[in-house]
Amino acid sequence: TVVLVTHDVNEALTLADRSGLLGRADGAAPGDPAGIRRIVTVPGPRPRDIADPALAAVRRSLLAGLGVVADPAAGAPRAPDGSGDSQP
Repeated sequence: TVVLVTHDVNEALTLADRSGLLGRADGAAPGDPAGIRRIVTVPGPRPRDIADPALAAVRRSLLAGLGVVADPAAGAPRAPDGSGDSQP
């Protein structure tokens, strides 16, 4: 068993069989401890093609769980406050 901690969703999808989304529960008070919010099974055998539509759906789900939404105009992920990288 290996535990890999990363902030890169694509890295997690490429390397992991399961990916855990960590954070505080919705409605948690500041200072409340974080925990595992969700565990997602990553589909497909390795090596994985990051362009696979099945992985794209899991990527969108994980990013949404992190509060990142897709910017349809730029095709790039955006944080809820509008900030984010302009590259996909």
